[in-house]
Amino acid sequence: GAESYPGVPYSAFDFNDANCHTASGSIEDYGDAEQVRNCKLSGMKDLNQGKDYVREMIMEYLNRLISYGVAGFRVDASKHMWPGDLEAIFSQLDDLSTDYFPAG
Repeated sequence: GAESYPGVPYSAFDFNDANCHTASGSIEDYGDAEQVRNCKLSGMKDLNQGKDYVREMIMEYLNRLISYGVAGFRVDASKHMWPGDLEAIFSQLDDLSTDYFPAG
């Protein structure tokens, strides 16, 4: 599949392919945290959230949603993401808009 997403934009450089050390490029051992967090899940592309650019694109998108009044996010498959990457992203999100939610 393509690794070019011009709408974001993401390119092949923004994915974890180089960080996955399995022959298939997919998770082969679910007991290995490196594979679970750096390899493809069921063949799906895996963004490298350790890259500043990828983090910035995710933060910009989530902050845009917050500005529209979104009050929370469900993060599916978070066990497939490095905790430090999630913390780096979540720590930069804006507070809820007082246009939609009262302060405090």
